[in-house]
Amino acid sequence: MPETEHGQLFLLLYENAIRYLNQAVECWRLESSGQAVDLLRRAADILRELDAGVDLSSGRQTASDLHRIYGFLLEQLQQAELTGDAFLLREITRLLEELHQSWKVIAG
Repeated sequence: MPETEHGQLFLLLYENAIRYLNQAVECWRLESSGQAVDLLRRAADILRELDAGVDLSSGRQTASDLHRIYGFLLEQLQQAELTGDAFLLREITRLLEELHQSWKVIAG
């Protein structure tokens, strides 16, 4: 896959994860916890997919940092799911939005 397409794929993954997290917050607000949990699991699947795309064999610090960030976000997402913490979800979303913006710059 050409590098440009690879970057576009990452952007789409980030956008979908952000959308799922925003929808999950709204579901909690509407007391639809079952649907919120489903959306959180979809977002977690995307984070795992993003993490799987990190080339740790490159030896680059950026790859290692991204791997740690994705692991941290997955832990926080699990905590938010267990506690129903909408504030924590908003923080996770904010971090994903920052990563998304970085990928936009990289993808050009």
